[in-house]
Amino acid sequence: MKITEQWLKKESACLEGISWFNKQEERDGVEVMKRLITEEQLSWANWLCVRLMTHKQQIQYAVYNVNAHAANFTTGNYLNVFQDRYQIIVEIPNVRLLHEVLLLHGPQVCNK
Repeated sequence: MKITEQWLKKESACLEGISWFNKQEERDGVEVMKRLITEEQLSWANWLCVRLMTHKQQIQYAVYNVNAHAANFTTGNYLNVFQDRYQIIVEIPNVRLLHEVLLLHGPQVCNK
């Protein structure tokens, strides 16, 4: 996908990120993401990565991250999960409940 300044603004990118983007020549989304990783702008790379995904991929990415980091969460903690491309934050009290929600609603969410 070709990234443009207009697209970044529409997606509410930060001003610093837009400035960085305009100073480099790459416009292909995956290549921009690779450059961000190389420059250790990992939060920006993650921000872009999620926006380049389909809705189904976003859900899969959220599930993967919960599984990968499950040991870091304890009962009572709240996880912020970006449920869709509009960044709706869902607060889930624990990892087990999050898994149950995604298992129950995942097929409907993934087919949006």
